[in-house]
Amino acid sequence: MPAIAKGKAKPLEKPSPVSSSQSQPTELDLQACVVGGLAGGVASGIVMSIPFVNICCFLPSLGGLIAGFLVKGKGLFNGVVAGIFSGIVGAIVAALISIVIGSGGAILGGVLSGDMMGALGTLVGVILGNLFGALINMVGFSIFGAIGGALVATLLK
Repeated sequence: MPAIAKGKAKPLEKPSPVSSSQSQPTELDLQACVVGGLAGGVASGIVMSIPFVNICCFLPSLGGLIAGFLVKGKGLFNGVVAGIFSGIVGAIVAALISIVIGSGGAILGGVLSGDMMGALGTLVGVILGNLFGALINMVGFSIFGAIGGALVATLLK
């Protein structure tokens, strides 16, 4: 049987609170997120509109990387929000560029073939298809953008 020491027991010490210099900022800096999201979204939207380059599925994270770089030092939460916003903006920019390119092709095809009603139908299909695609791309671009924003916000503390 172990011997029990006589005397007063020490009270349990409370853990010291984490100082503010060690913790991540959790306040949302909306202005920085909007600026970073717009810059990253326009860049990723333009890159994703380039034929044969848009095959690379990791390119929407480019917008998140740019957005995260622009909000560096403001915490992981701001990097993720800026990345999500860049994904939404990037999907809209990519859809608008695709609509312009597709519309030009539909109109040119109608003029060359002389079938303007067929060209009008193609034009409507291009616009509706790209708008529907933009809704789907908003989800994917936002996921990749959030990943890119989180990576940069974490690596560039």
